[in-house]
Amino acid sequence: MFCLFLSSYNNSSKTKFLKKMFVDNAQRKWFHFVDIDPDGLILHNLQIKTGIDFKPYSMGITELNTFKRYCKPLEPNDIVKARSMAANRLFSDIVQFMLDNNCKLEQKIISRKNKGKVWI
Repeated sequence: MFCLFLSSYNNSSKTKFLKKMFVDNAQRKWFHFVDIDPDGLILHNLQIKTGIDFKPYSMGITELNTFKRYCKPLEPNDIVKARSMAANRLFSDIVQFMLDNNCKLEQKIISRKNKGKVWI
């Protein structure tokens, strides 16, 4: 496993680097680990800009259920984003779960609660 810290939205340098890495590693599985919130657009943006089919890593309904006591309620702007994502079928099962349960989760909670494991 190779991990790369991207820190939020990618820029042109990160995009160029990822595309170059992908050329030699297209057969590998590509994952992205980010907060489980309506800013899943970060993952979608990364997929579009790089052309790489990144899959969400540890950012689903299982994690929302497992760490529900650490979840935060959705803010009004989260609800608008989530509804838009659901309408556009972007991660719609996860987004609908967040809307139905009024919750979102930061990845640092998952990282802290899984001591001894390496997460990207």
